[in-house]
Amino acid sequence: ASLALARLSEWVDAHLGLLRGLIAGTAVAGVLLLARSLRVTTKFTSPLDIPVEFVEKNVKLRGKLHHITEKGLEVEHIPITIPFISPIQRKWQPEGLLLIRLAGLELAPGATAWLQRELLPKQPLWFQLLGRDSSALDCLVLVHK
Repeated sequence: ASLALARLSEWVDAHLGLLRGLIAGTAVAGVLLLARSLRVTTKFTSPLDIPVEFVEKNVKLRGKLHHITEKGLEVEHIPITIPFISPIQRKWQPEGLLLIRLAGLELAPGATAWLQRELLPKQPLWFQLLGRDSSALDCLVLVHK
């Protein structure tokens, strides 16, 4: 038994770099699997893509404004990025915009014009999920000026 232990110890000493690499690789794979299971790196292109738990917990998501219409804001969701992985992941991300209704507001024609003056195209913003249906999200919208 002590001979086997000695051989194992020698092998571990000789391959220490390999073992460290395997441990680090396993840790990275675990973090990626966790992030994927939580869907934090997923780009949402439809209200129904967003997990119900996100809406129930009023999660804040990041986005980029594309259009302002009488129905609401058309926003591109920007998922959380992970260095080295996100550039690869972007190649397979779907294209699409989320329709965001401003919670508690009905946009009159004057309100749409005011929003178009106040908000810039491609402006980054945060939207806090309050509700959803199959076509739109009801959100609080946060913009830094």
